[in-house]
Amino acid sequence: MAVSQVIIGGTEAYSQINQLATPVQVKATGGTLLGWFIDNDAAEKRFVKLWNTASAPDPATDSPKLTLPIPKKMAANVMGLGINFDLGIWISCTTGRSAGDVVSPLANEVAVNLFYL
Repeated sequence: MAVSQVIIGGTEAYSQINQLATPVQVKATGGTLLGWFIDNDAAEKRFVKLWNTASAPDPATDSPKLTLPIPKKMAANVMGLGINFDLGIWISCTTGRSAGDVVSPLANEVAVNLFYL
């Protein structure tokens, strides 16, 4: 099986080895999420949430655009998606699935790398 590689000029990367529940701005303006590598070292499933908002999302009233469940002691690696975020890209990680969950994982449980334009 041949492996193909596509190089996209200008791709940006966000990296955090300690992703928590407080939403963090990845990109202040609209953009395209091209992929991710997320590692969950926790003994339980964790939920990475990606928000399409111009300002900090409020989990009590805003819904994430994507909620990515990452199984315990597993990783997720996806490239080449091209998911549009027209307002901005924000990220958070919680121990619960619901949009309103604000419980952070323990320190250094979830490491995230996002690739975007």
